Amino acid sequence: MPHAGGPAEHDGGSDVTTETAFVLDEVSWTNTEGTVTAADVLVREADGGWHEVATDVAPAAYGESTTVPFDPVSVTGVRLVLSTPGSYLKVREVTVLGEVAAAPELSAWDAGTAYSAGDRVAFHGVAFEATWWTRDVEPGSSPWGSWQEIAETSDGMAVWTESRIFTAGDVVEHDGARYEAQWWTRNQEPGGSKHGPWVSV
Repeated sequence: MPHAGGPAEHDGGSDVTTETAFVLDEVSWTNTEGTVTAADVLVREADGGWHEVATDVAPAAYGESTTVPFDPVSVTGVRLVLSTPGSYLKVREVTVLGEVAAAPELSAWDAGTAYSAGDRVAFHGVAFEATWWTRDVEPGSSPWGSWQEIAETSDGMAVWTESRIFTAGDVVEHDGARYEAQWWTRNQEPGGSKHGPWVSV
């Protein structure tokens, strides 16, 4: 149950950040001085960007806790943006509730190790999966090679990468939009051609 507490005397917002990702589904705070007319809640996801999960939240009465629930999301930070027109603000405590995401650790790629199809490794902080038996082939060296770069959004949606193989029906995220594959594809960027394998969804 990650949390951050203590006085936060300011007008505008408050950030709670952590080095470890955790699954978050609720944020609460208590205003003990000043007037809050509305609040936005943003979370920092795996891509490093801040995304809104709640907007224009009506706060609870002065001195009472305001709780904002939302769909679970894996985050490394929470930001409150509080509207306090013409008012001094003191937030006694900001609390975020969630569970630490237990992401599996990948072994670092080793040139001398033989890998079979489906094996996953980490290389320069990026996850790769072997497409077939491979040895001494550096991940990321070719989009047509034996390694596929694997990336996902915080909600488990596949992120398109040039080396990853997708088949009909697969849905990916790319540049903020989502696309569905119409047939087997690799190294064909979504949105690149209206005659290509991807359609917007």
